Amino acid sequence: MQLKTYMRSLLTLFLSLPLIAQDSRFTFGVTGGVPIIGSGTSNYGSNNESRRYTIGPVFEYRATDHLSLVVNPLYSRIGNSYNFFGSANSGAPLETLHLFGRTRAHSLVLPILGKYTFRARQEKLRPFLSNGYSLDTSWQSFQASGTTRNTSTGEISTRRDQYDRRSPITSGIVVGFGLDYRKGRIHFLPEFRYTFANPSNFLLRSRNRVDALISFHF
Repeated sequence: MQLKTYMRSLLTLFLSLPLIAQDSRFTFGVTGGVPIIGSGTSNYGSNNESRRYTIGPVFEYRATDHLSLVVNPLYSRIGNSYNFFGSANSGAPLETLHLFGRTRAHSLVLPILGKYTFRARQEKLRPFLSNGYSLDTSWQSFQASGTTRNTSTGEISTRRDQYDRRSPITSGIVVGFGLDYRKGRIHFLPEFRYTFANPSNFLLRSRNRVDALISFHF
């Protein structure tokens, strides 16, 4: 799914919220948080340059007083770079003088979770567990350059590459736990969420990820 199609689908969903919200079993809100482990991991000496945030809408449908379905698209901006100077390529026809690479990506993760909330609905503080699957994709922009010197002629040359691409959609398993604190009609839900996945960009994300999140439901 392209980014424009995804944004169009979200807009349609938001416009439908007034009708959906008439069902008391449905709540919606917003989620924000920060990655703790596994985002912007350093690979091959590269520098972690990911933004320290993730954000997105959250939709929850309560099937019973304890069981519900949660859909929680999350966007984050991830990236890294490497910068290498000099090489001791003794006897080689080409000596590497400088290598540079930079990757920037718009990352979209779509967790689809089953959630079990403990204690009665009348309680203000209710712990919960969540478990399910996530879909992961990213839109990436990559820039690279390399400068070499011909050890025979002394000629110096530089090659530059640049491309954009979207990663294929991959899946993962999600486990989370947190608290649901109710204040009037608003629910505050701090949560830790662990994801074991085959990430869409292994240079920017690891297979094991942990996020600290807080959601506001209305």
